[in-house]
Amino acid sequence: DAIEAGKVTNTEIMAVISNNAGAKALDRAAKHGIEGSLLSPKDFASREAFNEAFTAKMIELQPDLIVLAGFLVKIV
Repeated sequence: DAIEAGKVTNTEIMAVISNNAGAKALDRAAKHGIEGSLLSPKDFASREAFNEAFTAKMIELQPDLIVLAGFLVKIV
């Protein structure tokens, strides 16, 4: 909202990732043409497999900044 209102400039949200399929952030991302991904530890055989998938996603996206707002998963 702040980007659209011009309150935050020189910023691009490139992706929204949630561990919760019902997260409103995923819906908002879709409405704005932003990539949305569901990445939940429950969908992986082990925590290590989840961590590897999360890391691979970050490498793919190559963001300048990662904000884990409401992402209630421990990242190691």
